[in-house]
Amino acid sequence: QITLSILAIVLMGIGGFSWFEARMLHRNMQREMGSQQASVAAYMGGNVDREVGLRLDALRHLAAKIPANTLRNPAALQLLLAQLPLLQSMFNGGAFVVGLQGDTLAAHSDGPVRAPLSAGDTSQLLALIQSGQKEGVFLADAGNILLATPVYASGPRPVGALVGIIGLDAPNFLDSIARGQYGVSGRYLLYSAPQHRLVVASRVPPGTPLPSVEHLLHQPPGTSVEDDHLGRESLITHIALARAPWHIAVSLPTEEAFASSREQQTRLVWAVFAVVLVVGSACWIIVRRQLAALVQTTLEIDTRSRSRDWVGPLPLTRQYEADQLITAFNRLLESLRSRNEALASAVQLSQNALDSVGTHIAVLDARGQVMAINQPWRQFAAMPTPSAQEPHGRTYRTLFDEGRNSGDDSQFLVLCQGIEAVLDGAATSFVTERALVWQGSLHWFDIRITPLGDGDRGAVVARTDITERKLADEQIRKLSQI
Repeated sequence: QITLSILAIVLMGIGGFSWFEARMLHRNMQREMGSQQASVAAYMGGNVDREVGLRLDALRHLAAKIPANTLRNPAALQLLLAQLPLLQSMFNGGAFVVGLQGDTLAAHSDGPVRAPLSAGDTSQLLALIQSGQKEGVFLADAGNILLATPVYASGPRPVGALVGIIGLDAPNFLDSIARGQYGVSGRYLLYSAPQHRLVVASRVPPGTPLPSVEHLLHQPPGTSVEDDHLGRESLITHIALARAPWHIAVSLPTEEAFASSREQQTRLVWAVFAVVLVVGSACWIIVRRQLAALVQTTLEIDTRSRSRDWVGPLPLTRQYEADQLITAFNRLLESLRSRNEALASAVQLSQNALDSVGTHIAVLDARGQVMAINQPWRQFAAMPTPSAQEPHGRTYRTLFDEGRNSGDDSQFLVLCQGIEAVLDGAATSFVTERALVWQGSLHWFDIRITPLGDGDRGAVVARTDITERKLADEQIRKLSQI
């Protein structure tokens, strides 16, 4: 059992080490894949950020060139917007200028007709003008992207805003996300800040539904392994853009991302299983062969222990280590047999010594159980002939309770307290007298309890019959009264 236990521990150690290596391999693979995915997300986010930044910088540059008197002349402002080719090249939905009251002062577009501004779009643009911010990126209610910058003209306070429109339905700089390919089942998502909760652009495999923005916003920033909106474990990276209130998310299911790692783990598990099986089988055969002699000796001991006659020493085998153990065991058996014989003789001698004393004697152990009772006590109490198992389980209470009178509770309690005091070491001795009605006759006993010995926890109970003395004293008392 020890050998097999050690073998099991070693094999468990091998398995644990293999599991640890597999986990470390998986973790390294996750870190490497996460680093690569973060690079992809940073590259795509940087491209989007750069394109947004170029358009915002162009709007700010153009807004600084709008004269103050032009803002009061819608026709001149309209002509100015038409003469700015940069607006047509960067904004597929055109551009317009909004005033402090939210009214459109001028607009120009060579592309698709832009949708009219809603009340929510106007409030966002007015909030930008009043806040004093240098730029703003908004999602219009019609699904377009609005890039705006304040127009200051000649004063320190803005007098309006120059707004560029990017229609998502027409070709635009975000098409690189929709055309991008990331693995087989990977996806890119560009979604807006919490106040809009809209997906700006995406690239997902065909037939795959888009996740809700609420699900995306609950994902932690950075790279982590989380469940996607379809319940698949995926490696997901989230980063925030600098120039726009957007986030980009890159996701790849771990089944695809860690496919090579899992194949290596599977091969490692099968290799460890094969090694454990081969090594375990070989060790089992060797151990069985080495322990055959001990098993045979054990069966021989079991067979002999069931019989009363001990027939000589145990037979030796042809194995050196086993023969050494059997030889030492035979010497131990011979020594134990000699000691048992000497102990039996000593016990018999002690019992004979107790039986030769006329006083009733009982020997108690530290727990108050009876170890020995001499013959006079047995004869008085009409106890059966002692056997080897008789004293066990009998306590001193049963000895003194057998002949207790119905009104003897106080004497019995005092006696028990005295015995307990001697057993616990609280008293060096205890002496009392007790009247006992036994088989119709009244008997008086002088009871003395003393410790069993200096080093042993126990007590010796000596009970002397003083009935004749008590009767003589009673007779003298009566004569003295007469």
